[in-house]
Amino acid sequence: MRRLLNALNALNARSGAGVAGLLALLFLLPAPAAAHTALQDAAPGPGDTVAPGVTVVALTLADLKPGTTPAVGVLGPDGSAVATGPAAMADEGTACVAVAPLGAGVHTIVYTAVAADEDEQTNRFSFEVAAGAGPAATPAACRTAQPAAPGAGDTVLGVERATATAALASAGAACALAALLLGRGGRRRHRRPARRHRRA
Repeated sequence: MRRLLNALNALNARSGAGVAGLLALLFLLPAPAAAHTALQDAAPGPGDTVAPGVTVVALTLADLKPGTTPAVGVLGPDGSAVATGPAAMADEGTACVAVAPLGAGVHTIVYTAVAADEDEQTNRFSFEVAAGAGPAATPAACRTAQPAAPGAGDTVLGVERATATAALASAGAACALAALLLGRGGRRRHRRPARRHRRA
């Protein structure tokens, strides 16, 4: 976030920056990476097709920071958040999350994890729920972990609601500031000094 604010200040100083410059600075935000906390296994997994009624999703990640729990959320076919409970760790690398029963369509799992080197990364993958497919097997590890039912942790995309609300507010403020600075730069570009005409 600090890098984003510094870039916005630079944009304010350089009134000639346009839309391309704004888009470029937005990409200064950390991008998802796969070097750490690699996804080793998942149920349902990337590209899987499973029967309706999935109530538990599980992710096994490599190189998690000890003592941390990934934030896991599920998006439905229309892009809206599916109700989830807080993640429960079945072992050092497997996170289990209870979800509202999933209906037909393509769903996306979004997860944020902290690696052993303290690098925080967010990644996602999709799977399909379709009638006639085989049921998704609940990993044995998740049966012992007993993740809390959806609503018990009052979460938004796997993050406590208060934390998620604060993050969304910060992002909204940054976007509003960027729009203000872009508008200011546009007005300055349209203010051209009047030309002086020489008398013959």
